[in-house]
Amino acid sequence: NMTSQDLVAMTVGSCNDMDLADIQINDLFSSPTRGGFYATAKEAGDYHICYLRDGADNYVDCGQVTVRRGSGNVIDGNHDTLIIDKDTLIATNARIGHLIITGGILSLDSHKLNVSQLSWKGGAITGPGTMSVMGDSSEIDGTDSKMIDFDLYNYGHLVLLLGDIRLIGFGSLNNLHRLTVSTLEKTAAPTLQCASHHNTLRNSKGATIIFRQEIDVIGVTVDIAVGIDNAGILEFQGSYTASSIYTRSSSSTVIGDTSSLIISQTHLLGRVSLGEHASVALQCPHSESSCTVSAIFTGESNSMVHFQSGNISMSSVVIDGASVVQLGEDADAPLNLQLEGTSLFTVGTVTSISHTNLIAPKGSILSFVGRLVVNLDSTVIGDRVVMESRLSAVMFANGDARPTRIVPQRIPKNATFIVPPNASLVIIDSGNYTDAAGAVPALCSYFVVIPMYVIADGEMALLGCAMLPFGGSLNGKIYGTDAEMVESTVRYALCRNAIFGGDSCAPLRTGSYPSGLALQGKFERNSASSVEVDSFHLQHGSLEASTALTVVSTHFQVDHHSSLVLNSGGLLKVPLAELHGHIRLEGNHHLLIEGGANFHGGVLQAEPGGGCQYPLQIMGEGHFGQSVLQCTNPVDEASSSGLVRAGRLIGYPNLDAATCASEDFSVDPMSHRGFVGLTSVETAMRMDLPTQLHIGVWSLVTVSALLFLLFHSLGFRSVGYELFKDPPLHFDILWSEFTMFVGNGLTAAGLLFEALFLACLLYTSDAADEEDSVDLGGRRIIKKKKTREMMLQHEYKHKNKIQKNIST
Repeated sequence: NMTSQDLVAMTVGSCNDMDLADIQINDLFSSPTRGGFYATAKEAGDYHICYLRDGADNYVDCGQVTVRRGSGNVIDGNHDTLIIDKDTLIATNARIGHLIITGGILSLDSHKLNVSQLSWKGGAITGPGTMSVMGDSSEIDGTDSKMIDFDLYNYGHLVLLLGDIRLIGFGSLNNLHRLTVSTLEKTAAPTLQCASHHNTLRNSKGATIIFRQEIDVIGVTVDIAVGIDNAGILEFQGSYTASSIYTRSSSSTVIGDTSSLIISQTHLLGRVSLGEHASVALQCPHSESSCTVSAIFTGESNSMVHFQSGNISMSSVVIDGASVVQLGEDADAPLNLQLEGTSLFTVGTVTSISHTNLIAPKGSILSFVGRLVVNLDSTVIGDRVVMESRLSAVMFANGDARPTRIVPQRIPKNATFIVPPNASLVIIDSGNYTDAAGAVPALCSYFVVIPMYVIADGEMALLGCAMLPFGGSLNGKIYGTDAEMVESTVRYALCRNAIFGGDSCAPLRTGSYPSGLALQGKFERNSASSVEVDSFHLQHGSLEASTALTVVSTHFQVDHHSSLVLNSGGLLKVPLAELHGHIRLEGNHHLLIEGGANFHGGVLQAEPGGGCQYPLQIMGEGHFGQSVLQCTNPVDEASSSGLVRAGRLIGYPNLDAATCASEDFSVDPMSHRGFVGLTSVETAMRMDLPTQLHIGVWSLVTVSALLFLLFHSLGFRSVGYELFKDPPLHFDILWSEFTMFVGNGLTAAGLLFEALFLACLLYTSDAADEEDSVDLGGRRIIKKKKTREMMLQHEYKHKNKIQKNIST
């Protein structure tokens, strides 16, 4: 319903800001329902249609139109073969057998174009719209720049000759069968790029995308700056960097022989296969969840999987084959590795960890069936991280000069390192501590700290001194080693093998290394394997051994804050054992120290041994100062028991009668010629030990009686005969036992008097057989036979009484 007075105009700006130079449309027609016009614009672009009704003050924006350059061709139907060499417009959905584009611009104009065979060599294709390639021999030559701002679907075999191909606008490349991205020329920087995250290279399930570098361009790195969404097979042959790869669990990523792939951002699932000397590296940014890996890696010989930097989440990863695995590398860009589930590194792998923060909020297990190398100087192990080394592991660091207890600012909770049986752990102190004059510091002045709870059922070899500050279970053999032995047993772990570089390998110095082990926390030992190191130190820790403990060392120490519990005894082959803490010997087992021992301020708990059993046996000197002997079980019989036997005792320990005595028995300490023990007696029968006064009185009485008998009853000859003849009963008794009761003194005196009196009777009876009378000192003469018979009966009675007393 427009009139001739109405105005219509086209403008690139707003209808409210009309310019006189804008196009005025005068050739128009109108009806009650619509209006039309014809106009020619000087430039292509988007224009607003502005309408001004007669008498109105402002234009009204009636809509927007897109003006394109005039086309020489318009396609409005199907064709078997079509060659585009100038601007062409697709006016409707069409089907073309063989489409050849050599120049001009093909405008899809939001239509669908199905092509059996595509040869795009020159010119351009613009969208929006959709092109589907169906045949097996299509090609896009990107050696000169190609822009894709439409949806391209490949149902056949499409080859992209890569130079500079870009996905722009709403463009995407979707592969449903086979797509080959090939690099033919050594261009400065061959790339496949995109303008935004909407531009994606998609590979459907069952489809294959192959990135291939021809022989002439080997050594050139191709940049794939477009996001790849892969549910099928993705193969790389050559050197590539990819900004983003998202793979599904059904996908497979293949990296060919001598090929490499560096990924900046990824969600890597499915399978990843590496050929010989192939590598895949993740260089992720430090933004949250930038890289997620939950894939199965399989590698041929000398292949490498490298988690290099950034934030990477690793969940239940399996790395199989002969791959080298490197976690972390750069000190300036450390790796934050968040762990979930259980990750397995199989028998042929060699794994290095450095400049890495291991984080496991929900707990995680890293199981290394192959070899493992850990740089403890640059690796931070977080809570609930469990590492298991089933073959051989090397941990190395520059030792810390901390002779006292190490208390980190943050102790990892439930972080555990496991060495199963038939596996080995080598701890290397890689520091160089000699001064300018070449002097070497004292034994174990520096320690390599293992910041985990350690369960070592296999061997532990020490090249230097190690400290385990958080407890554990040590059941395998522990010994000092040398450089040659380490190099022969742990190949690929050392710098000289040149598999790892920088801080990722263990430097190995020549010369002799002292070996030592310091334990803090609570430890258990359930194996009879020996400990053979230069220094063994319990420092603010405890060790309980259920089997016999054997330690061969030049320095053995249990400090005041530590305890050693031996359930089956042990053997210490040491020059001097420094035992200043709590030593507990269970049962009737004993601890044998082949050298000397120094107890100062310590506590020894043992079950007193009877006969020749001594819980603690020291071949050398035993020094005791301010130490206490306690009994694990109180005595239950009146006897003498041994606690300590030494070649020589210096000092005397204090006996804790409270733990050694029971309700019915009391105990007293005793010491004699290198022997420390106790005597026990029933409480009801116990009497105090005789004092010096008592002993002096009894001695005076005994001497007086002897003198009386000597001078008034017997001669020197008779007394000498009785004193020096061989006794019929031999027994040894300690002085402390002999003088235990006052009754012993009474019994001894009684036996002595009766023995002397019996000797007198025997003398008179023998003399009476020869003569009718005998002179007994001039006091009386025995003449009657009846009197002689009475004396013989008295002699017999006294003999029986003496025998009863001796038996008692």
